[in-house]
Amino acid sequence: MEHSRAMPKTLYQVGDFQAPPPHLFPGLPVLGNAIDFIKNPLDLFLRSYRKFGPISRIKIANRAYVVMMGPEAMQFLAKEERELFTIEPIYADFNKLLLAKRSMISVDKEEHVDLRKRFKPPMSRGAMERNLPKAVDIVSERLKAYRPGQTVDVTRFMREIVFCQLGEIMAGEQVEEYYDDIIRVMHYALEIGVIKRLPKVMAYNPRFLRSRRRLIELTESLVEKHKDDEGEKSNVFHVLRRALNDGVLETCDSIMVALTPYFAGLDTVANSMAFMFYAIFNDPHLRRTLEDETKAAFDGGPPSGAWLRRLPTLNATKSETLRRYPITIASIRQCLKDFTFAGHQVKAGENVMFAISAQSFMAEHFSNPEKFDISRFDKDHCASRDHGTYTPFGVGAHSCLGAGLAEIQMVATMAALLNSGKLEMVAKPGPLKIAYKPVATPVGVQVKIN
Repeated sequence: MEHSRAMPKTLYQVGDFQAPPPHLFPGLPVLGNAIDFIKNPLDLFLRSYRKFGPISRIKIANRAYVVMMGPEAMQFLAKEERELFTIEPIYADFNKLLLAKRSMISVDKEEHVDLRKRFKPPMSRGAMERNLPKAVDIVSERLKAYRPGQTVDVTRFMREIVFCQLGEIMAGEQVEEYYDDIIRVMHYALEIGVIKRLPKVMAYNPRFLRSRRRLIELTESLVEKHKDDEGEKSNVFHVLRRALNDGVLETCDSIMVALTPYFAGLDTVANSMAFMFYAIFNDPHLRRTLEDETKAAFDGGPPSGAWLRRLPTLNATKSETLRRYPITIASIRQCLKDFTFAGHQVKAGENVMFAISAQSFMAEHFSNPEKFDISRFDKDHCASRDHGTYTPFGVGAHSCLGAGLAEIQMVATMAALLNSGKLEMVAKPGPLKIAYKPVATPVGVQVKIN
């Protein structure tokens, strides 16, 4: 049985109590832990946890971070985020790269609450449920775009499907000719402005500048196109237009806000789908079980909320994929006030990485954590989502707004792919390799479309 525990009340205190700083994890001269962080940040965090416990420090070249992990750290973030942390400085350079002053992911407190409330309808679980037939039809259409026997990288394949679904369901627009522009701008902005693995001079790369200019022009045209939209079931551009009219956002913010669904979905959902495909097609028994389940579900009626409930094994597979192959490894905040946690002092102004996926690989919470085991999420042995043991979409005020939509999208898309009977996996021999570019991505796995 998976288990969790409540957070001790004495684990942390707000204020300066003269406690020692977190231990620094050993690293190289000058570079510190930079190489390990680039290669496999999750492994670095877990080694630090085993050596020092739930709080430590790492050094990435000339930048130092406090690292907090484990269920108690997740509970702490959920409870104290508004009081003790801010996200605005973390995304300041990111916003500048997109010529924006603010975005939903880069503001705090009341402003953040207001933007989440405004953009929730087109990014909600209900929005995806209402559009399940459309999402499934898009899968069929994308499969027809490939010639029989063609192979394609699994992540690229899933991104193309997710891109079309998000455009249709959340934005009401298909903008396939801008696919490469969105991917390029998103990754450059993250690598330069947040993760800081690329130098600032890369912001002047001509390809990045061209893609950014194209996306600004696209956003302006779509906002204008949707200015007269009415009704409660609005799309992202309609909501954006209302926010502009209300003075909540400025024109310069449009590109960041309008493209948020793509920024979120193209890496999180699509990469999770790529790992999910690998997990299923690497296990012949699981694949057969899921093919039988999805066929029965489609035979029982068109895609709907009831249809989703006829896919319990696929739902468990989705949940275990999010645990075993986490996409988002850490979430960064800047500390606003001094506090102690587990006997160590964190000072105002320090940057804190919350390793939101680390506890999924702690044996005290998930037995044999390296094993892909969907029984952790079946109805009889469901791994607890409480108390910070399972947090694939983050915790606290800045947890993923579209988490419910993403989970349904993963299940519906994979059900349609399995039901098609057209896919095979072509994978390099040996254990699955994972690269972080910038998020977790399977390496060497290709889809063959029959």
